[in-house]
Amino acid sequence: MNDFLAELGLEKVVPEKKIKVGNSWEKRVSQARNTSILDICERLGIALSERKPDEFYGLCPFHDDEVANLHVEPEKAKSGLWYCFTCKRGGLPLQLYMDVRKKTFPEAVQEFSNGK
Repeated sequence: MNDFLAELGLEKVVPEKKIKVGNSWEKRVSQARNTSILDICERLGIALSERKPDEFYGLCPFHDDEVANLHVEPEKAKSGLWYCFTCKRGGLPLQLYMDVRKKTFPEAVQEFSNGK
C-alpha cells in the first residue's frame, strides 16, 4: 500500500523515516472502490432499467444516446462493471465516476468521503 500512496504523492518522506497518510485514507479508498455501480449511477443521475436479473441498461453519459447502450452488471467484479456498446468505454464503478466528473483518483476518493 505504501508504494501505491507514494505513486499518488500522498506519502511524505522524512530522512530515514516514512510517514504514512494513515488508516483513514486507506478506509476512504476502500469505501470508494467498494461502492456499487448502481450507487454510482444514482449519484451521477444515470437512470437505469433492468432488462434481465442483475443486468441494467441506461443512456451513456459520454455521447448522445437515443438507445440505452450503457450496460451495467452489479454482480460482476465485486462492486460491478459497466460498458457502453457504442463508444466502447467501460470498467470498474469508480472509473465511471472519475470519467463523468473529470476527477483524478484522489479527488474522487475525497468526494466519496465527503458524501458528494
